[in-house]
Amino acid sequence: MECRERVYRMRISACYIVKDEAEELRRSLASVRAAVDEIIVVSTAGSSAVRDVCAAFSAEVHDFAWVNDFSLARNKALQYVTGNIVIFLDADEYFLHPYDVRQAIAEMAYGQMQWDIVMV
Repeated sequence: MECRERVYRMRISACYIVKDEAEELRRSLASVRAAVDEIIVVSTAGSSAVRDVCAAFSAEVHDFAWVNDFSLARNKALQYVTGNIVIFLDADEYFLHPYDVRQAIAEMAYGQMQWDIVMV
């Protein structure tokens, strides 16, 4: 199967763990929306502003009582993803070129790039 075909078979999930970061999240979601198939937001504060921003981008929001453990919050997010590729982002991170993300992931996933790990 050609890499180009695999790009369209991938299902990419973006996950966030947020507190009260509605404005930062708005910018990030705006940049990510075109690159992913679903957005999962784990809210540790239950902020209505975060819920409103998520609704505007069709993102799923799940409340999580913060217990000073990011791994528990990440695992909570992973319970809801349906993608076979998962991207974790902070609310203040965003993509400059969202349309290039899917192609870059496909090239990494299917061995056409010589990278072992990618951190942004």
